[in-house]
Amino acid sequence: MGETVTNGHKRDDLQEALATALNDINAESGTLMLLDEKKGELFIKTSVSKPGSQPLSETIISQTRVKLDNTSPSGLVVKLNKPLLINDIEGLKKVFPSLTTIANPKRYKSSLLVPVDTPNGPKAVLSFSNRSDNKHFSEHDLNLAVMLAKYFGAALKLERKNLELRTFNNVIQKINATNDLHNIFKTIVSSGKDMVECKNVSIMLIENNNLIVKDSSRKSIIGQSRKLGAGASGWVWKTGEPLLIKRAEDSRKERSFKPLGKPGSFIVVPMSISYESPFAVNVSLKSNATIGVLNFSNKNNMKPFTDEDLDVISNFANLAAVAIEKVKFFLETKRAYLSTVEALAAAIDAKDKSSYTHLKRVVRLSLELADKVGLSEKEKEDLHFAALLHDVGKIGIEESILNKPGKLTAEEYARMKKHVEEGVQILSNAQFLEAATLIVRHHHEQFSGAGYPDGLKGNEIPIGARILSLADSYDAMITNRIYRAGKSIESAKEELKRCAGKQFDPSLVPIFLKIIDANIPAEKKSQI
Repeated sequence: MGETVTNGHKRDDLQEALATALNDINAESGTLMLLDEKKGELFIKTSVSKPGSQPLSETIISQTRVKLDNTSPSGLVVKLNKPLLINDIEGLKKVFPSLTTIANPKRYKSSLLVPVDTPNGPKAVLSFSNRSDNKHFSEHDLNLAVMLAKYFGAALKLERKNLELRTFNNVIQKINATNDLHNIFKTIVSSGKDMVECKNVSIMLIENNNLIVKDSSRKSIIGQSRKLGAGASGWVWKTGEPLLIKRAEDSRKERSFKPLGKPGSFIVVPMSISYESPFAVNVSLKSNATIGVLNFSNKNNMKPFTDEDLDVISNFANLAAVAIEKVKFFLETKRAYLSTVEALAAAIDAKDKSSYTHLKRVVRLSLELADKVGLSEKEKEDLHFAALLHDVGKIGIEESILNKPGKLTAEEYARMKKHVEEGVQILSNAQFLEAATLIVRHHHEQFSGAGYPDGLKGNEIPIGARILSLADSYDAMITNRIYRAGKSIESAKEELKRCAGKQFDPSLVPIFLKIIDANIPAEKKSQI
C-alpha cells in the first residue's frame, strides 16, 4: 500500500483522515469540499492522491468554486442532500440535463460523491475518484463512503469546537490585557460578530433599573435603554433563559417582542454569573445573578441563526460576564484602596508640617515631565500613585525627627532613611500598586549609584523613580522647612544642573528645567 501525497504540504488532521479513507475505499484520489456560507459556494478544503495519480494543482485547489445548483455533481449532492455514484456521466446528464460543469470523463472514470451532514444540514462534500484496480465503484463502496462521511461530519464539528476554543482563548487574552471597561465592551462586540458571522451585536448592562446599550456594532443605538422585563432583552434578563428567534415574525407571534432596530433572525442571551458560595449576598433572586444581555442579529449569509450558534453565543456570554465582573471588582477595589491612600497622604500632611501641599506639587511636576518624555498612560498612572505615596513610610517616623528644627544626627538620619522601606511594606499588599511601589522604593537612588536603599545607578533605576527624584528634590529645595528657608527658583535650578549625572538623570534635567520655567508664575505663588 503506497503513501498518499498532499501536494507537498504537511498534513493536518483532515488530510490524515482523508488519506486513510482513500485507502479504505481503494480510490486513487479524494477531495473534501466545504461550504462557504457567505458566498453560497463550495471550495476545496483538502485533497489527497495516491502515488502515480496526478494530484490537483495548487491553482485548482485555490480557485475552484462550485455553486449550489444543478450544474455540477458536487452542488447537486448538497442541494439534494443525497449521495451520487457516477459510473456513467452521459447517463447522469440524461437524468439531470442541467449538469454542465463536469470533470473530464477520461480522467475520472468512476466517482463517489457524498454529502457530509451536520446538525444544520450538509456543509461539505466528500468525493472519491477512480478505483485503484480500474474497476467501477459499487453500491458497497457507496455505502462505505456514506459511513466515512459521518466520520468527517464529526471531525468537522470537532474542528469547529477547536476553533471556538482558540477564539475564546484569544478573546480572554485581549480582555485580560486591559482593565478599561469600554475597551472590553468593544472587544466583546467585535469578537462576537466574527464568531458567528453576523452583522449586529450589542451588549446591554443593568444601570439604574434599566438595561443600557453599552456598545454596539450599530453606533446609533449606544446609550439606548430598555426597562427591566420589557422586550426580548428584558425577557431574557428576567428569566435568565436564552432566546433564539429564526424569523422576526416568530417573536411577534410568540411573545410580542419589539427588538431594538429591525432584525430578521436574532439571538439574545443572558450574561450570568454563577455564585457558588452559599454565603453570597442577594443571589437568591435569579435576576441578581444576570448582569446584562448580549444581542445578535442578522447573519451575514442572510440565513437564520441555528441551535449551534446559540450554544456558541451562550458560552461566549458567560465568558464576557465573568470578564466584566472581574474588571468591575478590580476597579471597585482600586477605588477603595485609593481612598485609603488619600487618607494616608492626608495623615502624612498632618504629621509632617514640611510636607503640606508638597505631595500635590510633586505629583503635578512628575506628570508634566512624564508627558514630555513620552511615558505610556499606564506608566503615568503608576507614577501618579508613586508621587502621591512616596513619603507614606513617614507615617511611622517619630514627629520629633520629622519636625526637628535643626540638623538631624547620624542616628536620626538613618532612622529617616528607613521611611522608604517602611513605605514599601505598607504598599506591598496592593497588587495593582506593584509598579508604583517599585518607584517609591527607588526614588532616593542616585544616578551615580550613591543613593539608597539598593545603590542602583544609571538606567538600573526605573524611569519613574528618576522622574520622581527630580520633582521631589526640586520641590524640597524651594520649600521653606522648619530648619531652613527655601532656596530661590534660580538657585534650585543651578543645583539641579550641578547634580546632573551625579544625583539626577542628565537626560531629564534639561527637560525638567524647561518645565520649571513654564511654571515660574505658579511656583512663585506657592512660595508666598
